[in-house]
Amino acid sequence: METAYYLKLHRIAYTTDFTDGILFDESGNRLSDTLEPPSPQLLLAERREGKGCIPAGTYRLLLTRSPKFGRWLPLLWKVPGFTGIRIHAGNTVADTQGCILPGERIAPGQLAHSQAALKRILAVITAAQKANRDIYLRVVE
Repeated sequence: METAYYLKLHRIAYTTDFTDGILFDESGNRLSDTLEPPSPQLLLAERREGKGCIPAGTYRLLLTRSPKFGRWLPLLWKVPGFTGIRIHAGNTVADTQGCILPGERIAPGQLAHSQAALKRILAVITAAQKANRDIYLRVVE
């Protein structure tokens, strides 16, 4: 098997309502903007319910069929304290309960063109799979 393929999610803004980021391919090319729930620390500081965004770290990405969405989507494997974390389409933090939403940022905490961004990400993942490469997502602060 060839070397692993690494996507990188760089988080750029944390608020008590959402987390904004940018997703890059292994060459450092921007694939999409991202949107996640707020940081668990901010939720705790506000004494609000919810798990928030996943911890920074490196996670194996598997392309599996989502029972919820009825289609093949990237699944982050073995995220501490979370299950079923995927990259899927959505436009606001109301569209996620911990998952990563791709798209084009039109305002802080708001995305557009999420389906197109997801399609680009799926094409990158599929190409890496066809090259027999394991795929990982590095989430960095």
